[in-house]
Amino acid sequence: EYLKTLPNVLSLLKKLINDGEITKLGHELHKLKGTSACLGLSNISSCAAHLNVKLKNRMITLDEINELSTAITDALLAENEK
Repeated sequence: EYLKTLPNVLSLLKKLINDGEITKLGHELHKLKGTSACLGLSNISSCAAHLNVKLKNRMITLDEINELSTAITDALLAENEK
């Protein structure tokens, strides 16, 4: 069920970047990283961690979200194949 929420999370992250909501964006990335790690979704977790570092360095853009989007898509496809 968690995987089904990820497209909405991705949309939220994009909105927060567009709106310049840095604090909220950091919180959401941290939550995504931790929850994904606990559920064994290491690609998503590592992407979120990478984005969080970029955010701390003020270097995050919408283009950076593409890596996370790919990881989410791959996880959803893998789940659907089960």
